[in-house]
This record gives sequence, C-alpha cells and structure tokens, in this order.
Amino acid sequence: MRIIDTHIHYGVYPGIPWISVDFARVLEETRAAGTNAHVLVSTFEQLVPAPVAADAILRGNEEILRAVEREPDCWMLAVLHPGMPEVVAQAGQLLKEPKCLGVKCGPVYHTYDMAGPAGRALFEFLVEHDAPAIIHTTDDPYDHPERIFPLTDEFPEARVLLAHFASIGWGIAHAELAAQHPSRNVWAGYDYPLCARYGLLDTYVKMIGADRIIYGSDMPCYYPKPTIEGVLSAHISAEDKQKILADNAERLFRRNLVG
Repeated sequence: MRIIDTHIHYGVYPGIPWISVDFARVLEETRAAGTNAHVLVSTFEQLVPAPVAADAILRGNEEILRAVEREPDCWMLAVLHPGMPEVVAQAGQLLKEPKCLGVKCGPVYHTYDMAGPAGRALFEFLVEHDAPAIIHTTDDPYDHPERIFPLTDEFPEARVLLAHFASIGWGIAHAELAAQHPSRNVWAGYDYPLCARYGLLDTYVKMIGADRIIYGSDMPCYYPKPTIEGVLSAHISAEDKQKILADNAERLFRRNLVG
C-alpha cells in the first residue's frame, strides 16, 4: 500500500515534554511505519500558547520550509491566520515554492470564528490561489463543521480537508452532517490516534464513502502504526484502503507525491 501522511506536527509543546518532539524523530517514526510521503502541517509554536503572535507563525513556516527542502519525501503546508495580513502575504509567497502544497488553519487555536469574516477571508484566499486547506475541526463553536459547510457550499471550487473529522467521539454526528453536503472537494480526516477503533472507519465509509476520507497521524507523541493499522484492518475493500491512505490525498493536493 502507498501511504501519505497528511497531518504531521512537531516541536515543543509548552509544559508537556512528552508531547514535544523534533522533526528528525517524527520523520524516523513515520518512515518506520511504512509511510512514503510526509506532509508537515505546523510546529507547536505556531498553535500554542494562545494568543499566538504573527511572528511565531511566520518563523515556524520558514523553519518547516527549510526542513522539508532537505528531505525528498517531505512537503509542507503554510500555517495561515486569515486575520493577520503579514501571515496571509507570506502564505501567498510560500505557495509558489515547490515544497508547499497548501495551507493549514487552526481556528480554535487562533481564536477566530469560521462563521465570521475570517472564515470568508480564508475561502476567498483558497479560491484566489487555487490552493487546498486543512482546517482543524472540533465540537467547539470556532471550528465546528456546521460553521464550515456553508462556506464549502458557497465556494464549491475550494478544496478542503476537515482535520479530525472522522476520528473522535463527535464524529458520527459530523458524518451525518457531511452526508448532507456531498461535495467532491471536501474530505474528512482520519487523522487522530483515537480513531484506531474497531468498526469506526467501516462506519464512516458507509456514511460518506471512501472517496471522502484521508489518513494522517497528527500527534507526534503517538506512534503512527496503530492509525495505519486502523485502515488496513477495516472491513472495507483494498481499493478503498488505498484511497484513504494515499489516492485521496493526491486528489486534494493535485500532486503525485509517491512515485
């Protein structure tokens, strides 16, 4: 199976040393798990602690670019806060780099409402630059999918991966919501360590289809093998497993990442 990890963090998480891990160790573990391509979405400094200053986001994006440029099997997303003009400008420039595939947004971390002006500004940016986005989702008002789907309906050409959507306890309600918005350009992230549970992926495939689910490992303090095994052991077809592990990611990024 070809495997693309679409959701990798690294760096120092303040006050929690057992979550903190450097780029080299993350890459070591993801490669050992059999992953063929790796997409770095942020350093922890770009997300926490709140409020995150623009210079931390700018600095982190430059750091990730330097890291992935050294590794032929690695790519990046530019962390984007749509309410910070200097960050928006940097993201636009980074998208011209061969190693930058799109943008990563964390509304709940950066404390902006996807139903407000920042959410609309994000989608306008995606359409203007023809770039995909991975958007952090939770059950929080800032980034609940019910606040994002009106934008995906209004901007059907925008390509969006809703991170953690197909992973955690609130996921079934989210999947029911996704079934009401069957956009071919919106994917659900099977990208959190707790998603490796019997029957969970099988259920999501029945509800929204394997074409709309994308694998990622997320937290560097967990080994990625159990999440990958959650795909490989699911009671779905081999074709559907390959879609989730790699094919759908290449549709999202419009890039062949595995030779």
